[in-house]
Amino acid sequence: MILDNERLDNNPSYLSKLKALQVLLVGGAPCYLPLIERLARLLPHTEGYVVYGSTEAEPISKISFQKLLAKKQSLDYGYCVGREVKEISLLLCSLPEKIPTSGLKGSLKDYINDPDVPGEVLVTGDHVLKSYFCNSAANRDKKISYGGRIWHRTGDVAVRDKEGDLWLMGRVFDDFFYHGKKIYPFAIEAYLNTLKPIVHSAIVELHGGRGAMVFLEVSSVWDSGRDRWFSEVLAKIGLKGINYKIIPSMPMDHRHRSKILRSKLKRIKI
Repeated sequence: MILDNERLDNNPSYLSKLKALQVLLVGGAPCYLPLIERLARLLPHTEGYVVYGSTEAEPISKISFQKLLAKKQSLDYGYCVGREVKEISLLLCSLPEKIPTSGLKGSLKDYINDPDVPGEVLVTGDHVLKSYFCNSAANRDKKISYGGRIWHRTGDVAVRDKEGDLWLMGRVFDDFFYHGKKIYPFAIEAYLNTLKPIVHSAIVELHGGRGAMVFLEVSSVWDSGRDRWFSEVLAKIGLKGINYKIIPSMPMDHRHRSKILRSKLKRIKI
């Protein structure tokens, strides 16, 4: 059954069918708290989970709706995806974007971060893809041998909280500095996307040394009152004075319509 967001509240027969679900797994793209809250409210007897993973490694971790709602959102961390499943071993590392043709300098052990320091998620396990077919460059950049196992680079940045849960903060190398503060875009976007009338948000560092900008796709008219409100929001989250722009629609990947095409935003003429 396809989960149709528009029909959740307005189609009783559709909702009655959903209520027969015993377990609901949500994955493939970020699922923000407003939708999770609706699902938990409309399907109180369904066991719901958000599953984090990738094509090469699925699942990596999971978190129940109830626990995710209790964790809420954190501007310091991002989006909570719970603890890794027992079939996965996971490291947080600081690695170069491209691995030299000569291989990684030293051992992977030299690049492992402490759990409370943001780092790229690396995973290994029986269900994790060990190599790409006929793609030596991808294997060199994404697959690392360590401890007798092959580790996969997910390209995601995460950190652990005091309870050991993982929080996604964005993609590797999307971060940047704004007034001396390191910005992890996804952590802020996950918060902004919970605010009405924001549909999608993206924070990028523009090409050519033009500074940073927040792009917004909104669901209603944006007037001067909204400008004042959003300026206050930005100041509250440590982005006072950053420029922002309302755009007709957020550029998204054509395959899933869930991943923002940041490269397009970085080239937009302001």
